Amino acid sequence: MPRCRKNVDFKICEMQHIALFYGFVRLHRVRFAPEPGKIFLWIPQQVLLFFMDIDRDMVFFPQRIRCQHNLSTERIDPMSIQTMLVSLSQAFLTTLAIFFLTLLGSLPLGLVVYFARKSRFSPLRWLTKVYIAIMRGTPLMLQVMVVYYGPSLLLGMTLPRNWRFAAVIVAFVINYAAYFAEIYRGGIESISAGQYEAAQVLGYRRGQTFFRIILPQMVKRVLPSVTNEVITLVKDTSLASVIGTVEMFTRAKQIAVAPNSPGMLAFAAAAVFYFVFNSLVAFAMERIEKAFAYYR
Repeated sequence: MPRCRKNVDFKICEMQHIALFYGFVRLHRVRFAPEPGKIFLWIPQQVLLFFMDIDRDMVFFPQRIRCQHNLSTERIDPMSIQTMLVSLSQAFLTTLAIFFLTLLGSLPLGLVVYFARKSRFSPLRWLTKVYIAIMRGTPLMLQVMVVYYGPSLLLGMTLPRNWRFAAVIVAFVINYAAYFAEIYRGGIESISAGQYEAAQVLGYRRGQTFFRIILPQMVKRVLPSVTNEVITLVKDTSLASVIGTVEMFTRAKQIAVAPNSPGMLAFAAAAVFYFVFNSLVAFAMERIEKAFAYYR
């Protein structure tokens, strides 16, 4: 039996002893039906095979032990700051994709939801109210999980491999569309009825009244609220990690728990990424608000 060195983890040393014993058992070719004189070898052999499945998960070498837990005495080089930042930057591209695709889908969909919310067809109007209530009353994390696992668990559908990222986009779009619909409703209902009456006098149809008179004023009034939702969206992208989507927050967690990694510095770097991007978003939205301040 090898002697355990002081700087070797106890579990590694224990695995060495088990591997040596199992190798001795295999060397003597102990069969399933043991001979009377080999019963003392057959019993521990079956215990080892049942609990550890050594044949598949471990390869025994006299000088080096490898196992499924990656227990190793070799020194792992520490991760450099540059490597960490490169890894976070690559994952940040996924965060950006979630952000922009969500806005691209939810902003126009919110307007459609608003029209359904104000529809004269009662079943559609009440169904839209229920949809908005569910989206605003349940956690976004739960909605992501339902969209990802629901089709296979409830409907038995076979989903493609890239469904994970698509499920994130679908869940985020339908969630934020509900919020934008209510923001649009508040902005439109704040416009006085005199605007509609004046458009009617000028001979505008309903569609022309909305898109030429009401919509520009509504956009101007709801921009501060939309800005808040957009900034929240930047931070909500981290919820994609609940189904294993590797965006920046997921990568930061992986780096933090990796051996010889910078640890909490990975979370600090991720916070800087989020803060800088949120600052850019806030600056861009402020410029848009100033562009719409044409009555000042």
